[in-house]
Amino acid sequence: MFFASKVAADCSFEKQRDLYHPALAEQDASESFQKNDVHFIAVANGFAPTRPGFKNIKPTRCLFLESNWTMLWVGADSNRCNDHSELNEQALNYAARFNKKMLELASESDSYICKSDLLGNVP
Repeated sequence: MFFASKVAADCSFEKQRDLYHPALAEQDASESFQKNDVHFIAVANGFAPTRPGFKNIKPTRCLFLESNWTMLWVGADSNRCNDHSELNEQALNYAARFNKKMLELASESDSYICKSDLLGNVP
């Protein structure tokens, strides 16, 4: 039980926030893509992770289980982080911008294993 509450209260984004400037998210996604590092960002800010930028994307096994994901820990469902609202807003904003750009790039990539799941779903 201790482990579950520790994970739920994980605020590691507090220490990493300087690495995730929303204004640089699209550039970061492009650089990752050029390194053949297709991945997406989820935000642990509630009972289940939020996946910004995936609102209009049909969830598939490939996208959610076979794609690589980076988790930004913003207290999960504990709301115990200092400046929780500010951290949450920054993490969600960065992740949305990053994911939208990565979805755009991945949908055009012949090497991305889930490309067929994105066809017709990416604006």
